[in-house]
Amino acid sequence: MTQTPAPAANKKIPVIAAIMFSLAFLCLLVILCYISAIILFSEKKPLIPSNVAQTSTRLPQQTSVVRPTVEPEDQTWLVMLYFDADDPVLEEDILFDLNEAELAGSNGRVRIVAQVDRFKKGYKGDGNWTGAKRFEVFHDTDLNIIRSRVVDEPGEVDMSDPQVLTDFAVWAIQTYPADRHVLILSDHGMGWPGGWTDADNHGDDFVFISTAKLEKALQSIVKSTGISLFDIVGLDACLMGMLEVYSAAAPYSRYMVASEEVEPGLGWAYAGFLTALTNSPEMSPADLAKTIVETYIKQDQRIINREAREEFLKKSGLDPEMPQETMIKGLAADSTLAAVDLSAIQSVHQKLNSFVTALKEVDQRKLADSRSYARAFTNTFDDSLPSPYLDLSNFTALAAKRVESETAAKAASALRIAIDQAIVAETHGPNRRGSTGMSIYFPVSELYWNQNVGARLYTTLASRFAKSSLWDDFLAFHYAGQDFNKGIPDISQKLPAPGFSEDILISPLKLSNNSIKPGDTLRVQTSVSGNQIAYIYLLTLLEKDKDNYLLYYLDYFRGVDVREEDGVYYPVWKMDNGLIPIDIQWVPSSFGVCNGKICSFAHLNPETFGKLDKESIYSTAGRYVFKQDEITRDARMYFKNDDEAAMTRITGFTGGTATGLAAAPINPAPGDEWQFVDTWLSRNESGGFSFTYRDGNRIAFGKEPFYFGIRPSDSGQYRVAIMVQDMDGNYYFQFAPLTIYK
Repeated sequence: MTQTPAPAANKKIPVIAAIMFSLAFLCLLVILCYISAIILFSEKKPLIPSNVAQTSTRLPQQTSVVRPTVEPEDQTWLVMLYFDADDPVLEEDILFDLNEAELAGSNGRVRIVAQVDRFKKGYKGDGNWTGAKRFEVFHDTDLNIIRSRVVDEPGEVDMSDPQVLTDFAVWAIQTYPADRHVLILSDHGMGWPGGWTDADNHGDDFVFISTAKLEKALQSIVKSTGISLFDIVGLDACLMGMLEVYSAAAPYSRYMVASEEVEPGLGWAYAGFLTALTNSPEMSPADLAKTIVETYIKQDQRIINREAREEFLKKSGLDPEMPQETMIKGLAADSTLAAVDLSAIQSVHQKLNSFVTALKEVDQRKLADSRSYARAFTNTFDDSLPSPYLDLSNFTALAAKRVESETAAKAASALRIAIDQAIVAETHGPNRRGSTGMSIYFPVSELYWNQNVGARLYTTLASRFAKSSLWDDFLAFHYAGQDFNKGIPDISQKLPAPGFSEDILISPLKLSNNSIKPGDTLRVQTSVSGNQIAYIYLLTLLEKDKDNYLLYYLDYFRGVDVREEDGVYYPVWKMDNGLIPIDIQWVPSSFGVCNGKICSFAHLNPETFGKLDKESIYSTAGRYVFKQDEITRDARMYFKNDDEAAMTRITGFTGGTATGLAAAPINPAPGDEWQFVDTWLSRNESGGFSFTYRDGNRIAFGKEPFYFGIRPSDSGQYRVAIMVQDMDGNYYFQFAPLTIYK
């Protein structure tokens, strides 16, 4: 095992017939509009895959108003910004985004309006006002103070209430008539459950706009205003680039822009794409959606504006002289963003239905294999389980190679083509290779059967997708053997998961020496047998007493063969007479995280399997502690295992086990602190062992960025272990004692 580096056209009418033609044409237009409404908005529900359109695209009746065609050179725009800044993590970032929007400002053909709600105990800038305000955004070059005209002050509002969203959008559309309508929502996101919380109104109670409620809000806005469709709905929030979310918005918008992964705190480059729009209001909605993606990060003012960049870097404890190219590279590494043509979602549903129908006839264990190795995104559920958020196209490609079915392979190809046709623009960083712009929910069995966040909640909050596709039926077949269109299976139907292994065995470990000095090399030999093996790890536990062991070190064992699909790497285990031989030369070590002055012990968890050690991603769990008021936020800190070993991002989580967690980036500020959470293996009441979590050390953020290092283990009594993870997220261990003496 390679060691981790140390810190390292108008048509003319003859005059004589003008009046009669006009009357006839008007009558004909009314009839055609009526027929078009029936054709376009009739609802269909899928039973089995077919060539007939299956996705409902019905809008509420008596809502759509057929407007005369407006030439692009004459069209007007209304951009509505629903800025939910009622949060200690994102308040300052969202206010800066509004200042960015002011760099563009409204003009005669583009009107920009915003509703902003602030957090009472957070960012003190811009007059430290609280509650909500509505702005008509005008041009201004000051990136620190919002100077746009306040047109309404609703006071403290609950931005997690979909009615508040509806009221804002209806007010804006009725107050500022336009031909094109863009609605952008900014705050926390968590994928198919939804997002948009409000800390002032709900505190620690996790209330949010679910995906189902977001759909109803869009429906209500369309019905109340008669705009027929939004041109773009943008979700400037984490993890919302899911097929489940696109499906909810498809009947009400032409395009959507969203991210499969956690977004950096910068959010979108509002000055970049809004300036492009005000300069060229004749652009199409598709072009604007593409521009949002193309300007993302690269044209953000906190990167391209020198003064703003230096201020941002100082607040984050980074070198204020960092070149913008370096900053872009760092922020973009883990980022994704895509623009999606929602009219193409119907085709994606059809092709997905055909694909999962073909998957009923294949070995489900091969699909668990594909689930284990597909491009995954940040986990907002149980952190001890594999993430259920997978890139749909990447998973489909892996499955097509494994299932050995010509029918499934053809259906997979058709699905990937449909996804590609739906994505009008997409970007992702090198750490998110394999991302294509559309993720889907594929949990392991423990999460699927979970009473809080399992199948029932999924089909409730992602209800339109569940009705329009057979994906939830496939999950029921995969985990319960239940045929399609039978509803949610009962727990009594639970089968052994296809990814579960019944026969993993780890031979007793053979250590070259059971007693060594710090820094000595240790040889660990064993073998592993069985099926459904996803990953193999080497770990050490530090013994506190016979009932409590501290997880001290954990890293991948890479085996021999590493393969790749669309840039995503995964291990291929080579069997020798039914055994995977393991032979490791290793210096027992521990990880530490440093702030430039002190280093603290930290359990780093390998997050992403790379082709080489240096391409792997590591993370550590903890709590971010805000200097002001000691507000804390559960969080995870990420590091790239390259020569610099520097921290790449911090993701904070809001919420609980009943709904999943909303994720959002945290920009570390000097004076704030990181509370490490250590992982222990402790004896439980039944006499066995289970993982527990306890507070560890705490270190402060300063002028230098955090980085991680590795050093030889201290003296003490240890347990060396080989840990195997199966393809359903279960773990198997084999231990051997080790003494390290001074």
